[in-house]
Amino acid sequence: MKSLNQEGLENYILGYSGNDQNISFVWNGEHGEKFSDHNWAFRNDVIDHVLQSLDSAPLSLLVDLYRAITSSSKESWSIDMRIKTITEMMLSKGRETVAKDYLIGAMQSFDAYLSTAAIDCSVDILKDCLELANANLRAEEHEEERKIWELGVERFSEFVRNA
Repeated sequence: MKSLNQEGLENYILGYSGNDQNISFVWNGEHGEKFSDHNWAFRNDVIDHVLQSLDSAPLSLLVDLYRAITSSSKESWSIDMRIKTITEMMLSKGRETVAKDYLIGAMQSFDAYLSTAAIDCSVDILKDCLELANANLRAEEHEEERKIWELGVERFSEFVRNA
């Protein structure tokens, strides 16, 4: 998608309905100097605009931006440091409804794991997420899902202890 002016970006953000392929990570399969993400420039513009007016960003957009940033981190060998603010707002708006998205994103790479651990959210949100992680871990039988919820119990417990 080509760049939008400020008004176009604002309309895009306010009208965002979810799962837009224009902000997802589209990798060319290369690393290093040949690495390319077809949607990086547009997603970067959207992130810049969202960070100027966090309250107006729909939860679905925050989740999709979070997914794109964390999924690209493995292949780009880095992470957009704006992930901290995106993560905090996503969890603040979505609370436990986005806890699994948060955990899956954190598992995408070492950079994602570390950068999503340095967040600041209210203890109420963290307790809600911890409660969900504990309940899902107790109920889950599939090993891959259990790994997600084990990380959730570990991470949200640590967050609550340090809040």
